[in-house]
Amino acid sequence: MRDEILRAARAELAEVGPGALSMRSVARRVGVTVGALYRYFAGRDALLTELIVEAYDAVGAAAERGADGVRGPVDAWVRSGLAVREWAIGHPYEFSLIYGTPVLGYDAPERTVVSATRLLEALVGILVAGAGLGADSAESESAETARAEERELPEALRADLARVREWLSGRTFPVDAERVPARLIVGVVRAWTELIGTVSFELNGHYRNSMESGAAYLEHVLRLQAEGLGLDRAGCSRRA
Repeated sequence: MRDEILRAARAELAEVGPGALSMRSVARRVGVTVGALYRYFAGRDALLTELIVEAYDAVGAAAERGADGVRGPVDAWVRSGLAVREWAIGHPYEFSLIYGTPVLGYDAPERTVVSATRLLEALVGILVAGAGLGADSAESESAETARAEERELPEALRADLARVREWLSGRTFPVDAERVPARLIVGVVRAWTELIGTVSFELNGHYRNSMESGAAYLEHVLRLQAEGLGLDRAGCSRRA
């Protein structure tokens, strides 16, 4: 029954959007009473949370599968990003739910925040492996060097970097987060947001009369990102 409810909720999402999603409309689609839904979900917000977590996990899994088994960090980065686009095209309403306009009156719980970083984690994994950022790697800087480069940055940005390093430390990456330079932290977060923005622009028709090539344009963007992050200097070949 729970899976049937979620299928009905996704269908409602496609028809009316997340703001108009209601327990009553989902119950009507499933063919049960509203009270029956409350045995599985505490309310509309709980149902929305499940849909959001499901979508974040799905796009993150798509990125992971895209890079799986690909030789060379540049191609892994590109295939991962293209897989995100493919997932978004196949699931436009779910993509809009997590990366579009926030749902009025909905306060996302911490559970959604954790799932929201799965895509970023996939990208960071490629960067760590491809750019040689292992804890003992020469590509990593000393903590003192990393801090020295950041002294001139605004205090608010230094706090952001500290939060990202704390997040990195809580993952299983073979990297000393304190030695990762700010330029790479900012670079991968920038690439993450650029990927989502590029896909969103395409889905919403904002590239009309400009970048209409879809996958070809995104691939070029991804290769430029990989170069900027130094992945092309990790012994992999570049496509001309």
